[in-house]
Amino acid sequence: MISTEISKGVYQVITGREVNVYIFKTSIGAALIDAGGDRKAADVLSALDELELSPYDVRLILLTHGHEGHAHGARVFAGAEVRLHEGDIGLAEPRGGILDVITKPFKRDDPVPAFRPLRGYEFIPFGERNFLALHTPGHTKGSVCYLSGDLLFTGDTLLNDKGFRIGHADGSSYPSESLILSARRLRDYLFYFICPGHGGVIKDGKIELYRLLEGISLSEAR
Repeated sequence: MISTEISKGVYQVITGREVNVYIFKTSIGAALIDAGGDRKAADVLSALDELELSPYDVRLILLTHGHEGHAHGARVFAGAEVRLHEGDIGLAEPRGGILDVITKPFKRDDPVPAFRPLRGYEFIPFGERNFLALHTPGHTKGSVCYLSGDLLFTGDTLLNDKGFRIGHADGSSYPSESLILSARRLRDYLFYFICPGHGGVIKDGKIELYRLLEGISLSEAR
């Protein structure tokens, strides 16, 4: 099995770069949270095939931030609408940023995904699923977490690859003050599972987040 079902109709795929991609299977098609760094999205496509879905069934891609390891695979899904916070559009390749990477076709006449920037906190309905986009700056200027039911998808804001931890500021190995504050604000929401960008899914996520933040102060920010 390439994918693991973490909740009814929600699947985790660990891509070759150890980045988590999450697939939502709904009555109107599939939604992805992040798309991995492989520009051919091989692992994601294999997982979709396993779930009896095609690339054209992917209609929505919610990116947690603009780093290539999480965003580059979006370019494969020409039928999708891609959402990325406007604060991260300039990331990745220097000329046009991540937006050019995502929408650049393989050939001149190839279709490209649609793109709509996120500009703050937004409610995004999709079939029987709903997503709340929560702007959580700190890892990048435009980092976003997504809440859907009892699942909180945190990208690189919260990680579980070397134990449960707060991520780090872009270009640093330490959390920034804004990242710690973003993590604190997540405690205001109701969720049970934390689904990070790297590492395993965390049960009792809200309790674990409280425990994590008890030992972290703003003085530790760099």
